Amino acid sequence: MKITNIQPIRNYTYNKKNTNNHLTKTNYKPINLNYYPVFLGGYSLDLSMVNKNLKKEEFPPDIFELVQLILKNNPNPQNKTLYDIHFEKYKNILECYSLEELKETYPEFKDVISVFDVEAEKNSFIGEFLEEKSDIFSTEEDLTLQLIKLYWGQGFSLNDLTKYISENSKDKKNINLYYTMVKKLNIPLMNSHYASVLKLSNKEYNKNLIERISIKRKESIEAKKQKQEGEPVVIPKGPLSKAHVKHISEELEDHFRNNPEKIYNQTKRQNHFLNENPELREKMSEAMIYAWNRTKEGLSVKKYLSKFMKKYGGISEEELALKVTVPKEKITALELFWIKNPWARENFSIAVNKGWDYTKNYSPKIYFEAKNDENHITLNLIPTMVNHKISSWAKENNFFIDENAHYGRILINKGKDYSNDEKAKQYSKKIEKTTVEYYKKHPEDADICATVLQLTLIDFENDLEKIDKTLPDFIRNNPELLENFKQLLSSLFHKTQIYKKSGEFNKNPIENIEFKTLIGIFTNIAEILAITPEGCKVAEYLNNKLDKIYNLFLTNNRTKINKIVTG
Repeated sequence: MKITNIQPIRNYTYNKKNTNNHLTKTNYKPINLNYYPVFLGGYSLDLSMVNKNLKKEEFPPDIFELVQLILKNNPNPQNKTLYDIHFEKYKNILECYSLEELKETYPEFKDVISVFDVEAEKNSFIGEFLEEKSDIFSTEEDLTLQLIKLYWGQGFSLNDLTKYISENSKDKKNINLYYTMVKKLNIPLMNSHYASVLKLSNKEYNKNLIERISIKRKESIEAKKQKQEGEPVVIPKGPLSKAHVKHISEELEDHFRNNPEKIYNQTKRQNHFLNENPELREKMSEAMIYAWNRTKEGLSVKKYLSKFMKKYGGISEEELALKVTVPKEKITALELFWIKNPWARENFSIAVNKGWDYTKNYSPKIYFEAKNDENHITLNLIPTMVNHKISSWAKENNFFIDENAHYGRILINKGKDYSNDEKAKQYSKKIEKTTVEYYKKHPEDADICATVLQLTLIDFENDLEKIDKTLPDFIRNNPELLENFKQLLSSLFHKTQIYKKSGEFNKNPIENIEFKTLIGIFTNIAEILAITPEGCKVAEYLNNKLDKIYNLFLTNNRTKINKIVTG
C-alpha cells in the first residue's frame, strides 16, 4: 500500500552545525513500531506479529480465538492475514438481505436500528436516502445493512468510506458517516488499532473499495431505472442470496395477487428470475392449476375464456398453467378478454388468490392409518389389485414393504396432522420411491392406472349429471354438494375414445390434463369430504368405482369403457 502524508517523528534533535543536514547519530532515537501502525504494512501481513501487537480486547468477538486456533499448532502454512480471518467470520453478512437475518446470524448487531425507524433532516445523508436521491445506495435494501456490509463485511475503514461516498455522491458534499452509523443507526465500530491493522492486512484494499463503490452506484442506478419502468420489485443482476430471492419471490407473488392478468404478461426480468428460480415458477404453476380447475370462480371464467380463445387458436391447459410459454398473440388476446369482461377479471382475481393461498398453506397430510370412518377420509389413487402387485414386487426386490401400506392413496385425518412429522415424511418418501421404481419396470401398469384414474373422475361426472341411483344418498339429496362437485369437474375433460380405430389402446384419453392435475382434483374431493357428514361413504363409493373400472380393463370390456367416455 502507498503511504502518503507521513508526519515527522518528534523523537530526534536536529544538528544545525552539521552542514550535510543529516540527523546526528547521538541524538537519533529509533521509532517504536508498536505505537505507529501506519508504518506496519509488514507486520500487518504477518499473523503472528499481529497476534503479538494487538491486545485480546481489541479484537471483535471470536476473531481472537480464530487467530489463536490457526497459530496454535502450525506456522500458518496458508499465510492467512487478519483480513482473511475477519472475512471468514463476517462474509455471511454479504448474504443477508434483512436486518432480522443479520441479527439472527450475528448477535453483536442485535441493537442496530433500521434506517426506516429513525428521523432525519431532509437534506441529510439519511434524508436523501429515504427520498431515493442517493446515487450509491438503493432503497431496496436497508441502509443500515448496506453500511454494515461495507464496514464489517468487507473491512473498509470509516474514513475511506466517508471519503469515497462523498466523492461519488451527486452533490459531492461532505458527510458525517460516524454520526450516521454510531449516533443514528447504532452500528458498533471496530477498535481503531484493530481497524488500522485490518486495513493494511488487505493487499487489494484500495482496488476493492473503488470496485465496490462503483458496483453500488451501478446497482442504485439500475434500481431506479427498474422502478421507473414499473417493475413491482427490483431484480438485480448476478447471484442473489437466499434471503434476497425469498424477498423478490414474495414481492412478485404479491404483485400477481393484485394484478392477476399480468401473470401471462411477465417482463423479461421477471421471466429470467423465474428461470433462475424454478421453484417459484412451479409454485406459480400450482397456483394457476388450482385457480382454473379447483375454484368455482376459475371454472366459470374458464368456460367463457375457452370459447373466446377459439378464434385465436385456443389456449391449452399447459398454457393456462404456465407450463409452456404463452405466445404474444395469445397474451394480447387474453388482455382483450379481461378488458371486455371485467366480471371475469374480478372472478379470476378471486380464483388466483385462492390458488396462491393453496400453495402457501397446503401441505400433504401423511398418515399411517387407512380407513373410512367419521374421523378418516381415504381415497385410493391406485386400484386395490395393482396395490397388491406393487407390494409383492417390493418384497421380491427388497424394496420398502409394509403390510398395511397402500402405494397410492390420499388420507385425511380429522384428528391429527402428520405434515410436520419427520417419521411420517420418511415413511411417505419410501412409499413413493417404491411406487416410482415399480412403474419404471412396469410402464404398462402406469398407463392403465393413469387412465383408470381419469375414467373414475369422468364416470363420477356422468353420475352427477344424471343424479344416478348409484350415487350415495347424501349427494343425491344435497343439491348444494351436488353442484359443487359438478362445478369442480365441469369443462375439464374432452371426451375421446379410449381405443383408436386400429384397436390400439389410447394411453391418454383425456387431452391436455396432467396426471398431477388429476391428483389435485382427488385431493380437493377428499378435503371436501373431510368436512362433510357421511363423507366416508362417498369416498368408499369412489374407491369401488376405481376398482370396477380397472376390472373392465382386465376383462378388455371395450364397450363399457367407451360408454363411460362418451357419457
